Amino acid sequence: MFSIGRVELETNLLLAPIAGYCDLAFRLVVRGIHGPSGGVGLACTDLLCPHAILRESDRTIWLAATCAEDQPLCMQLYGRHG
Repeated sequence: MFSIGRVELETNLLLAPIAGYCDLAFRLVVRGIHGPSGGVGLACTDLLCPHAILRESDRTIWLAATCAEDQPLCMQLYGRHG
């Protein structure tokens, strides 16, 4: 087991954000791969803009989509304050 704070992960393998690839379908495929260490312990969404999340941009909401099988999940946000 591997943990980040109080979050216990099944494995120490992490899926980093890959621009243009880390949508829900891709994350679920990667989570379903079972090698010697299992799938990934933590997956990350594509890079997301906080302003686009607040505006509920269709593309951003699609990139941020998740489901119960897509846990634990992190969202990488980019941008600047102000």
